[in-house]
Amino acid sequence: MSLCTECFKKGNHARHDFNMFLSQAGGACDCGDTSVMKETGFCDRHGPNKAASKGKAPTDLMCVAEAMMPRIILRLIQHLRENSKTGSPDAYKGAIQDADAFITMLLDFNNMGGLMRRVMTSALTNPQKYRVLNEVPENLDTEYAQYQYESKRIYEEALKSLPNPKPIEDYKECPSLQENLVHKTFLEELVFLDNPDYKEALTRAFVLHYSRISMMLERSTDPDTLSNRVVHVSVQLFSNESLALRMTEQLNLLHVMVVSLKYMMSKILIKNTLHGMNVNQRELNQHIEFEPNTYYAAFSAELEASAYPMWALVSHLTDATTASLTRRVLSSCLSEMKDWLEAINFTSPTVNDSLQVSFHLPLHRYLAVFLCQAVAKQGISLNEVLPSADSFLNLLMMHPLRV
Repeated sequence: MSLCTECFKKGNHARHDFNMFLSQAGGACDCGDTSVMKETGFCDRHGPNKAASKGKAPTDLMCVAEAMMPRIILRLIQHLRENSKTGSPDAYKGAIQDADAFITMLLDFNNMGGLMRRVMTSALTNPQKYRVLNEVPENLDTEYAQYQYESKRIYEEALKSLPNPKPIEDYKECPSLQENLVHKTFLEELVFLDNPDYKEALTRAFVLHYSRISMMLERSTDPDTLSNRVVHVSVQLFSNESLALRMTEQLNLLHVMVVSLKYMMSKILIKNTLHGMNVNQRELNQHIEFEPNTYYAAFSAELEASAYPMWALVSHLTDATTASLTRRVLSSCLSEMKDWLEAINFTSPTVNDSLQVSFHLPLHRYLAVFLCQAVAKQGISLNEVLPSADSFLNLLMMHPLRV
């Protein structure tokens, strides 16, 4: 759950445990969202006793705002397009600095209140406005028409430079994993309001770009900053359970994350050993004062990518009604384990290597935890789920114990 400063200060958060940080990546405030927090914590602008409307703004005034806002946002996007063609990885920093006053103006509009925020949300998320304002006239006989043509050309080149990890066959048609990215709104191209429509549109745009972020991380000269921003936005958007569920059902969010993770992991693979990830080599000649950064990275990777999902799954497999699901997990674990042992050429339980060891054996852990759950909670016997071949079971047992 994330709140903007204004909503936090105006809400009732006495004795609440909280962590305050400044998100450099923007996001969406959760105040007013009952699926994320209780109404008692809402500020006076969002709670059940929120301040009553002080009347409608004049129609003529809103017409001006509704006509101008899409063009204002378009101008910002055109500016960002212009500065994306330099080829410099830090070009965006200069572009943002140059547009600082312009962005401040947009933030001032946002702070004017709910009416203006609705206008901004509509401008950012309306496909028709995006399509019409991006149309290039057939006759390039004016300076602006030529500028539009060049802006669109730069945009299309930028799209081509943003490839996507190859999806697995079953999810080739997933909108978030398409080879060619298609933007339908300003928000999808722009990816900055506490409006529920905006939050869903922002989340959808974020998911549609998620798999490409993994490739941008690989290219980035400052991957720590980019990954930190991805984490901040993810926490803000996916803390809404119903919204995260919709993204999973409509855009295959979980599969997109797995494909992205698989791509990033493929770039740091090393030659197979009998052990697995982050193999520790016993040092015989000198004292090791500190563990290397890779030690922490491997621990974090297994904890967040493997252990957390494992315990989340186990928490739902509590009785015989879910036994079929546990059997599916165990079957997949055994199949993958067999393939992996063959890949590392572990064919004999007598293999011994006393100088290397890995503490990261997630497949073994998954198999052990789900076996325990199956027997203890779901009435499944070991004979039902374990293979009958003694040779494979011996390898399975000896692999983590052979050192």
